[in-house]
Amino acid sequence: PEKYLAFFQKCHSVIGPDLSQYINMSYEERYYCAYINRAFTAYLQRNSVNVIINVTWSLPDSYEYSTTGIPQHSVVAINCTGILKYNVSKYLWRKGYNYVCEHIAPLLIVRYGDKMPCEDSTISLHFENERIKRLRYGSER
Repeated sequence: PEKYLAFFQKCHSVIGPDLSQYINMSYEERYYCAYINRAFTAYLQRNSVNVIINVTWSLPDSYEYSTTGIPQHSVVAINCTGILKYNVSKYLWRKGYNYVCEHIAPLLIVRYGDKMPCEDSTISLHFENERIKRLRYGSER
């Protein structure tokens, strides 16, 4: 992390890391991903970087540990790249998104990845991932 710290310190804000949790991972592996997300975010914050906490989850048993310590009524980031391919992923993402909205009540959700039909557009600010678009459609689009 020290290698990139000076770069992050020059940025207005950065989104915390996204170590994705997958449903085929063990509970311990998923918990570890959430731990690393928070540990790196805390490291950046301790070093004067304004960080938007990135919330990730997988199965319902991950919702609580994935949101623990996130301040109520804060700004958070949520990704959903690759979710639209699978119905079970869409279902679990929607449940997790609703859990975040209910338990954290964020003021704003910085959204990246695919736009989801169930998002609350009054609090979700969606950004398209230009790299993903280029991979899907080529550089002409």
